[in-house]
Amino acid sequence: MNNINQIKHIYFYITERMLRNEVEIDIKGDYLDVTRNHGTCRIEGIIKDFLGILDQADVLHWKEEYKPDMLYMDCESWKIDITFNDGTHKVSSGENAFPDTFDLLENFINETLYVCDLID
Repeated sequence: MNNINQIKHIYFYITERMLRNEVEIDIKGDYLDVTRNHGTCRIEGIIKDFLGILDQADVLHWKEEYKPDMLYMDCESWKIDITFNDGTHKVSSGENAFPDTFDLLENFINETLYVCDLID
């Protein structure tokens, strides 16, 4: 079974109110290569924090699919595709339903990895 320290790539998106926010993260030794909004940047010194958030959010135990109990007209959708060093994947997604710890990952991405938007 794979663990957090064996992650090499993450693709994550969330669509809210017709706006799609995508990010790809490659873990490269002691830095992250982050592709966001069509630009790529290198971020150093946050790998431990990033892996800690992934562990705290327990992303490796998220269900494959999350669906709401009720039908909604306004759709928020999301997906995370984690690639491990051995080439295997862990994929989780949802529409108007999220794991309880989803905000931990989304907030980290929005508040920490936004620096790539500033570099462009």
